[in-house]
Amino acid sequence: VEMLVFDVVSMSRLCYGEDQGFTQRLFLLYDGIHYDAIAETGHRGPHSDKTLFSINDFVKVGRP
Repeated sequence: VEMLVFDVVSMSRLCYGEDQGFTQRLFLLYDGIHYDAIAETGHRGPHSDKTLFSINDFVKVGRP
């Protein structure tokens, strides 16, 4: 799984595994102490939250 980490303290973005050919991406927020996964909330409640996304879903990272 490719991990895209947004450091909210330094306002930077780090990508781990981008050259490994992964098919899924995980988004994390880092505040200098711990990481929080970013989830897309489903309409069926917390059990339907989505944290893994297609590597080809460029809308999630703002790329054309």
